[in-house]
Amino acid sequence: MLDPDLSLIVLSESNSSGAPREDGMDMEKVLKTAPWLQPEGFLKAIEAGLCVRCVLRFGGVQQHDVYAYAETTLREALYAFLQDAGLQVNETMEKTVCTCCLDILSAQFHDAMIEEVRRVTDGLNYDVDTFTLNIKLPSAVLLREYSLREHFGQIIPGYRSNILSVDLKDVLKSLVTDRVAKVIDVATCAAKSEFAVLLEIKHDESAEEAQQIPAIKEQLDTRKKRHRGPPPVLDGFGAVTRALAALTTMPSTVKCPPPALQSQPTCGVVLERDPVYIQGRYLKYKRGLSQTPWVLDGVRMGDSSVEECIGEVGLPFFKGSGYKFHTAGREDVDVRMLGNGRPFILEILDAKKSKLTPAEYEQLQAAVNTTHQGAVEIREVKASTKEYFGKLQAGADSKRKTYCCVVWSEKELTPDLVAKLDAIHDLTIQQQTPIRVLHRRTLMTRPKVIHATKCEVLNKHYMLLRLTTSAGTYVKEFVHGDRGRTVPNVSTILECEADILQLDVESLIDAE
Repeated sequence: MLDPDLSLIVLSESNSSGAPREDGMDMEKVLKTAPWLQPEGFLKAIEAGLCVRCVLRFGGVQQHDVYAYAETTLREALYAFLQDAGLQVNETMEKTVCTCCLDILSAQFHDAMIEEVRRVTDGLNYDVDTFTLNIKLPSAVLLREYSLREHFGQIIPGYRSNILSVDLKDVLKSLVTDRVAKVIDVATCAAKSEFAVLLEIKHDESAEEAQQIPAIKEQLDTRKKRHRGPPPVLDGFGAVTRALAALTTMPSTVKCPPPALQSQPTCGVVLERDPVYIQGRYLKYKRGLSQTPWVLDGVRMGDSSVEECIGEVGLPFFKGSGYKFHTAGREDVDVRMLGNGRPFILEILDAKKSKLTPAEYEQLQAAVNTTHQGAVEIREVKASTKEYFGKLQAGADSKRKTYCCVVWSEKELTPDLVAKLDAIHDLTIQQQTPIRVLHRRTLMTRPKVIHATKCEVLNKHYMLLRLTTSAGTYVKEFVHGDRGRTVPNVSTILECEADILQLDVESLIDAE
């Protein structure tokens, strides 16, 4: 027997999170003023298998406070409203899975979802002040809403099938956000945050329903026939949204109304944190050390790399899951990086700790330098931002570099030959893509500038050659000519064979 006073939700009624309310809600007034359904329409929605919250959504009830009341309270208030209108409800109707939201708005599902959030986040302790709650819904709810609107347009007088129900995702967020915040111990949910909790909801029983839409079915069949493209996605929310928006009439393949289902949805939880960036400069003292891990034909070459020397030591400071290494240019594996060092960014993935004190940055820097003494040194390490990437790339593309190399000359190095090299000033050379990098760089001719050179004779056939060049100059090829692919070059200037034995980068001029 329904309590006649239940049409007015009483003061202190508990919401779905268990927190007591401090306001009353005149449910009868809410239902009477629902813009899209009146008593007969509400009854039809119940008979179509909708849960009480979806009934309210299709009725156009906008107040999120209404949805927060317990399902039993909402149901009894709705039934009382219908009873007052002289309508009787089969109270067994809502015992099945909601034909619209698939029980995504049910308290039982919310409890399971929160337990999964608790399991995934247990012990992680992210140092965040805010979070964003993102929700990924199964595409079947879109198709089912579309089908139900068409169905109600046929059976409910005055109902317009082109109207939109109150958004399922918005209602779900209003119901679970506070509970998620409590579990992860982050008080504020913001529209934009560096830390996001993704609730990825799936419903296997309805996963293939999208194929009822002709455009989706055609797309999947085409991919299967051609055996091309990525594996077919049967539950793509975006694809279904676009396909439904393009419809002008109800396809005969879409079941209307949608059938009842038996299984509950499931929820996976993914934690997503924006990368944390640190910047600095590195020096490489050891020849044979590649900048990044070097793998040739599936075989690891060398024991380590500059990237690993810095990243493996720095990662534990941030309690991250991984890292990426970015630099302003690169030097060959057999070339040392000296002078003021090369700018770098270390991108930390999924950092539990995002902020280090100045003292901790000093500890990180000292740890790298001590661990890899004689091989790699880092300087000026500090917090950075994503925006610094632009400056880093500008440093690689537009700054001058100075080099020092040991050069052999077939001819004896006379004062006249040395003078020819010392006289070089802003010499423009044409460099065709070197043979040694053709496998990874586009074949083209690039103009580069040798701004200055200075020779120091070591003996009759060997010299130290210091050069200042534009960014991107292939110094080795400038010395030996790369079989005529770089012109002019040291060999053509000396009018004899010349080769390079060792090369160091001495400084990056005006690098950020």
